[in-house]
Amino acid sequence: MNAPAIAGEEARLASLYALGVLDTAADPDLDAITGLAAATCETPIALVSLVDERRQWFKSRVGLAVCETPRAVAFCAHAIVQRALFVVPDASADPRFADNPLVTGAPHIRFYAGAPLVTEDGAAIGTLCVIDSRPRELTGLQRRTLEVLAAQVTARLELSRRLGERTRAEAALLGIMEDQLLSEKALREQAALLESAQRIGRLGPWSYDLATGRLHWPPATCALFGVDPESFVGSLDGLRRLVDPADRAAVDIAHGCTLASERLIDIEYRIRRPDGGIRWMHSRGSVERGDDGRPTRRIGVVMDVTEKRRIAAELEHHRDHLEELVAERTNELEEARRQAETANAAKSLFLANMSHEIRTPMNGVLGMLEVLERTDLDASQTEMLATIRDSGRVLLAIIDDILDLSRIEAGGLAIEPAPMPVGELIAGVRDTLAPLAARRDVALAQGVEADVPPVVVADALRLRQVLLNLVGNAIKFSGGRAGCPGSVRLDVRLAAGPAPRVEFEVTDNGIGMPADVVSRLFSPFMQAEAATTRRYGGSGLGLAICKRLADAMGATIAVASTPDEGSVFTFRLPLVLPPAAPAGSAPAAAAADANAPVGLRAPADPILVAEDDEVNRTVLAKQLELIGIDADMARDGVQALAMWRDRRYALLLTDLHMPELDGYELARAIRADEASRGESRRPIVALTANALRSEAERTRAAGIDDTLFKPIQLDALRAALARWFAGPSAGVDPDRPAAPAEAPVDVTVLARLVGSDRKVIGDLLALYLRNAAVMAGELFAACGAGSHASAAAIAHKFKSSSRSIGALRLGDICERIERAGRNGDAEALASGRQAFAAEMPRVVGTIETILGRRAAADGSAGGVARG
Repeated sequence: MNAPAIAGEEARLASLYALGVLDTAADPDLDAITGLAAATCETPIALVSLVDERRQWFKSRVGLAVCETPRAVAFCAHAIVQRALFVVPDASADPRFADNPLVTGAPHIRFYAGAPLVTEDGAAIGTLCVIDSRPRELTGLQRRTLEVLAAQVTARLELSRRLGERTRAEAALLGIMEDQLLSEKALREQAALLESAQRIGRLGPWSYDLATGRLHWPPATCALFGVDPESFVGSLDGLRRLVDPADRAAVDIAHGCTLASERLIDIEYRIRRPDGGIRWMHSRGSVERGDDGRPTRRIGVVMDVTEKRRIAAELEHHRDHLEELVAERTNELEEARRQAETANAAKSLFLANMSHEIRTPMNGVLGMLEVLERTDLDASQTEMLATIRDSGRVLLAIIDDILDLSRIEAGGLAIEPAPMPVGELIAGVRDTLAPLAARRDVALAQGVEADVPPVVVADALRLRQVLLNLVGNAIKFSGGRAGCPGSVRLDVRLAAGPAPRVEFEVTDNGIGMPADVVSRLFSPFMQAEAATTRRYGGSGLGLAICKRLADAMGATIAVASTPDEGSVFTFRLPLVLPPAAPAGSAPAAAAADANAPVGLRAPADPILVAEDDEVNRTVLAKQLELIGIDADMARDGVQALAMWRDRRYALLLTDLHMPELDGYELARAIRADEASRGESRRPIVALTANALRSEAERTRAAGIDDTLFKPIQLDALRAALARWFAGPSAGVDPDRPAAPAEAPVDVTVLARLVGSDRKVIGDLLALYLRNAAVMAGELFAACGAGSHASAAAIAHKFKSSSRSIGALRLGDICERIERAGRNGDAEALASGRQAFAAEMPRVVGTIETILGRRAAADGSAGGVARG
């Protein structure tokens, strides 16, 4: 970068050389002005810079060690081109200076402001400039003060020149004296301006001679301290007597023991003026050196900052008050959150109790009806029994809908995707609703297009619930119309696109709906009109539940309808394919068939039933008798535990909510007995009317293997027992181990994220093991040390990675630890740490087994490839 050319450069240089100031010794008065400029503009560097043909030389400098720089890189070379104040707010953003070595290197100039030094003949010989290493702007007062100080520097230089000319030109003594008088007048005017600037800015210069110990204060500085310039003793002792006793030690350190050092002074302290006033002063100063490089004096400025500190204290007070208000509001919000959680917990408890209290008598009603159906009845009795049974099932369906909607709104209903055969699901829906369609004289058809994958990943239970509702509604609103046989069709097709979806379409030729009804159809308790409710029945909750289930599964549900012509409901589910089966394994569909329940075989030993409700015990006894299973009955948990310990049973069916010893405690006691005696694990199946997710989690934690929901249908009871007593033999060895609990790692979760490439999955599992070893140690250390915040942060990270690779239970445990850490709950943190210690080895062992098997398989395959 080159300095700009200047018109009349020769004349300008002549004016500069005529001053005879280049390469001369320091001028104390100029140094005081330079220090005042730095203090006024609040910059670390201030310079009196004179620009000749090849360099800029500093006649006076504060905060800079070098005495000159090349003209080509000088900011002052630009400033002297104009007569106004030259300001560069941010040199790094200015194309003229962005690559300047004084910007990219020391002293790292970012801000520059230079007032040209213009001589009486109009030549700009240099600048009074201030420099900072950060971008900034000058206030109006700072700009005016800098210009006034620049004029004073010029006057001082002119005066020095004239004094020199007087000694060299004795023959022109009269003219020189006249010039001197004029210069002194100008100097007095500039001094008056300087005094005004110092008074307005409440600042004053000072200097301290290191050799004599003399502290020099001009009148402006004496005025700040409230002392008489004639009587003030210019020494450190004189200053010390004015300083507040509480601050004298700090002033002694700043001005005493380090006077001969190079440490800069920058200190605030209080003074007690002779008139009794207490003021805050901010003193800044730097070192001046002689020709031999040794420190000779300190120069600086002192500023009255009392008002500034008062304003800062007020701002601090307002800030503290604002923080108090924020803390108060935060506490209010936290209290509201706690109240909401309490209300939500009360709601969940109410739902659980209501579910139990309603389903328990319904279990007795429907269970005994089912048993009664299998006795000899005449036609009239059979018809009445069918009416009672259908009414009971309608009532149960309404109760289920209300509980389902409440669970969804409370976030208590979880979606659990898994590989699902599409054809079997559709066939199951058709078979379930075929009797209803036949009774209403509705033709029921189905179709699955050829391009639909045979197996997709979805929550089969919830998808079946949606389809049963849609097809059931279509049958209900299509049948019973004179001259118009009902027709309902369920089709499944693949909707291609950037995000492929499986599309389930239910078409009927029923009564249809107008547009205003369609727009609010998925709201709770909504039906077309009162007449529709009276004629067709229903609670209006089914479609609202379908909509919320669709949202939970990432699906969409839509309807198109025309009055008296029919409706088309479309449920679009994101297409997720199961991971590819390992080489040599059977297809997924075959595997599903292999896992299907087989026929029930009565066990060699009886089963034990623990149920406190007499009606339910009677129903279960009748149902088990019809199935052909020998069973003993216990009226509560205490009796059941004694019977279990006294006799060998193949399985325990237990109600969860019983007096004295409930089903959870009973299961835990049995598992403890098995562990202490080294006995094999026998299956425990829970009986509950509460279908909330929290109940299912509690049953698993208590060691319960399976759950049946009341009212218990005979087929559901038979299927549950078949899961535990199945096989070709007439009986099953009761010592066989129970079916494995939920696997510590579900690799299908990871496969759904990254695909079915075994190497990619193996690499990610190996990476997880490496990271987990470190994170587990950190988590244990944080929990053990009671470091709640650290434990919460580590558990949050561990939770995410564990769930990503399919370690879902470990992820849930990490979530418990995270919540305990954030709440500062030491007891919950210790409990979470204990659960983590139990689950982590299972996860590690499972992953190591997976990696070992895959490594062996990959190594074998690799050997074949290389051979």
